[in-house]
Amino acid sequence: MACLGVMFALNEQEVKQLTSQSRTEIVDYLKDELEEEFYDKKADYLAEFDKSWFATHLAFSNNDTTFEKNGDYPLNHTIYGEKALYGNKSSGHDEEEDYIITLSSPAIVKDVYDALSKLTEVDFRAKYDAIDEAVYDYPKSEEDFYYSWDWLQKSLKVWKLAIEKGLYVVFSADQ
Repeated sequence: MACLGVMFALNEQEVKQLTSQSRTEIVDYLKDELEEEFYDKKADYLAEFDKSWFATHLAFSNNDTTFEKNGDYPLNHTIYGEKALYGNKSSGHDEEEDYIITLSSPAIVKDVYDALSKLTEVDFRAKYDAIDEAVYDYPKSEEDFYYSWDWLQKSLKVWKLAIEKGLYVVFSADQ
């Protein structure tokens, strides 16, 4: 499986459209409608994380793979957001192993951006070094650290755009 992560900055109408989908329809809607529109017409409103999203999540969540919000606020909302729309097996949706879709409100987006914009490479290094390789299931290395750091840095422009325009952030990853 690819395990590619993408974040989207959505306006309120786009969020209403997304959240009006049933749990069985939301992944198809995201792939067929949102991804197509954003990649074709709104590329400035999306940020790819490639496969780095998982290291970033583990670094900010104290190695937690659930939606329990472990780690320090607001960095622990960077990937798994404020609310799970799909993929939260702990809420009784065991069949949702193919995708993760999360949503963060403009208030959370602002808090996350403020924290990310102050995060130094040294700070991220300490959090990355604390990742448990058994949980990560991938060997940590200098190359992987910089891969994760670089993708995180590339996302800052979308976080900033979202707070400037009062947008929500949706994160998705196929698994």
